Parts: sequence; structure tokens; C-alpha cells
Amino acid sequence: MKPVKSAAVMADYLETWPEIKARHKREKIELLQSLCNHYTVDVAARILNTKQATLRRYAIDHSVRFLRKIRNGKYNYESPHEVTVSCKDT
Repeated sequence: MKPVKSAAVMADYLETWPEIKARHKREKIELLQSLCNHYTVDVAARILNTKQATLRRYAIDHSVRFLRKIRNGKYNYESPHEVTVSCKDT
């Protein structure tokens, strides 16, 4: 059986709870940014196995703008109800 390491030793290489939360937030935003230039919110939600409304709200709250399908199967970034910064600009 291995000896238990002290809390001081463990603290040297463990993330704190706030660091974990910040990293998870960063990773989620980076994931959305990697998808937003190639997929609509609907398709991205299916890829990530989450609800479209949840993904759309998270994207809007974090200034990530997804590709939008408009008439005749064309795609654009213009939308009055979404954020103003495209992930192409970030």
C-alpha cells in the first residue's frame, strides 16, 4: 500500500476548484469557437449531444456566433438576435 501524500505536497500539482471551473469554461468556449464556422447551432447541438436552446444561450452569453442557414440553403453570419462578434474575429 502506498503512503498517503500530505496536503502540502498534493497542493503543488492539483488544480484548485476555481481553476478547474475557469479551465472548463475556457474549454467550452474554445469548443464552440471550433464548431461555429462550420456548423449551425442545430448541427453543433447534435454533435455535442445537448439541447439546441442550451447551446444557443451559452453561445450568446459568451459572444460565440454560429453559422446561420437562410433562404435557398445559403449560410451567413448576419442575425439581429444573436451576438455581434463572429468567432472569425476572435
